[in-house]
Amino acid sequence: MAHHLTLQQITLLVAIALGVAVILVLVIYLIHRAVREHRQGLEFKPAAPRAENEPAFVAATVQSLIAELKSRSNDLEERWRHAERRARSGARTLEAISRAIPEALLIVASDGYLTSASARAREMLQLDIWSRRRFSELLGDSPLSEAIAECLASGHSQSLEKIEYTTPSGRPITLGLRIEPIQSQDGTTEGAVCLLWQP
Repeated sequence: MAHHLTLQQITLLVAIALGVAVILVLVIYLIHRAVREHRQGLEFKPAAPRAENEPAFVAATVQSLIAELKSRSNDLEERWRHAERRARSGARTLEAISRAIPEALLIVASDGYLTSASARAREMLQLDIWSRRRFSELLGDSPLSEAIAECLASGHSQSLEKIEYTTPSGRPITLGLRIEPIQSQDGTTEGAVCLLWQP
């Protein structure tokens, strides 16, 4: 025997169904809103610069640049001091070597400037090396000058048992000569080392 629902029961069932539907819609809406807010929180949006903050921003940027420049300046200063110490050490080593060997020592750069002359070389050749000058100016048109120029041009060693040289005071002397090129790793001649002695 079929059981018929009364009007009150039908109304109650419809009300319950609508209530459940409203609750589901509300839950879905709340979940959707929470997810959206969470995503917005994760996104990085830099704040637009405000006009009143520009001077502070510029000042901070300038201070940062100054700090960076000071850091680089300190680094360059330290490198310069290190290079200077090495140069002084190299100069002292060269001076000690020139004192230890009996020959007179001349060192000429590839541009022709005399970069170093031992005390014995200055005395023997009567050289004035206090002003930076080329060897061709100091030695004049002499066989010694020609031999150094040939070594710089060719990059080859030279050895001569006797070579004539006339000092600035006019005194002729006979010298023994050995010239060795100074070469870089790629084979470029960067200068020459010249040893002189009186046979």
